[in-house]
Amino acid sequence: MLTPQDPHGAPSVGARLSAARNAKGLSLSDAERQTRIARRFLQAMEADQFDVLPAPVYARGFLRNYARFLGLDEKELLAGVSLAEQRPHVLPVVTPRSNPFLWVIAGVAFGTGVLLWVLLGLGVLGSIEGLIDDIDLDGEPAAPTPIVATQTPTLNCDELQGRESLTAEEQAFFSANCATPTPPGPTPVPDRTSCDEIRGTDYRSDAERSFFLENCLTPTPG
Repeated sequence: MLTPQDPHGAPSVGARLSAARNAKGLSLSDAERQTRIARRFLQAMEADQFDVLPAPVYARGFLRNYARFLGLDEKELLAGVSLAEQRPHVLPVVTPRSNPFLWVIAGVAFGTGVLLWVLLGLGVLGSIEGLIDDIDLDGEPAAPTPIVATQTPTLNCDELQGRESLTAEEQAFFSANCATPTPPGPTPVPDRTSCDEIRGTDYRSDAERSFFLENCLTPTPG
């Protein structure tokens, strides 16, 4: 990593960077916006905390760009820090341990597979035995049992209407296909009992007419 050098009590690299920025009247936010270098890295360079910066190649690039932005000699500033490479972290080699439960799972899976093969073999054997049973001892196949088709009677609405009694099947057929549904009657309209509602309209019933004649007509003054 980059570390500051301070020979003969000269100002450090970070102090020179900070002084140059203040001389230009720039804040860290201004420098961050114009250099595109994160503010925390600018603060680390001005505080000589170069160990905060990323790998040495990026730290050198940050310092070079910041020095050019502030108008300082980049070579002189780079000479004021020393490069100390970080040792790579070597991860320990972990030897995988055998899990006894894996052997148990493998044994169960193997036993299940064997059982399935046995059951499959028994099923095939049973099918072969069934085929043998269907064959006569003389070597001739058994005659198939004839299937007698039952003819469904044809139902007719005209024929069913003349019958006095119907079976359950005929009654269901007649109700679904032959009976004429009774049309619903008109929905009764309630009588109105307001003069304003009746006035200027037709009477809906005799009750409305009687109500209007008795209560809504204004008598002619004598």
